[in-house]
Amino acid sequence: MNPITDRIEKLIRHAEKLNAKAMEQKALVEKLQLESKNLKLTIDNQQQTIADLNNKIKITKLAQQISGQESSDKTELKRKINEYIREIDGCIALLND
Repeated sequence: MNPITDRIEKLIRHAEKLNAKAMEQKALVEKLQLESKNLKLTIDNQQQTIADLNNKIKITKLAQQISGQESSDKTELKRKINEYIREIDGCIALLND
C-alpha cells in the first residue's frame, strides 16, 4: 500500500475514536446536568420543608405562650400576634397580585 493511504486510514481511525470519545463525554455531560437539576429540585423541596417546620415551631411556641401566659407576657404575645397578622396580610396581598 501507499504510505499516504496508510497515513490517511490511520488518521481516519483516530478521528473515529476521538468522535466516539466526544459522544461519550456529551452523554456524560447530559447525564450530569440532569442529575444536577434533580438535586437542585431536592434542595428546593428540603428548604421549603425546613421553612414549614420552622413556621410550625414558631406556632407551637406561640401556642405554648398563650396557654401558659402570665400578665407580663401579654404585650409580647400581642406583638407577636400582630406580627403574624401582618405577615399573613402580606402573603394574601402577594397572592392577589
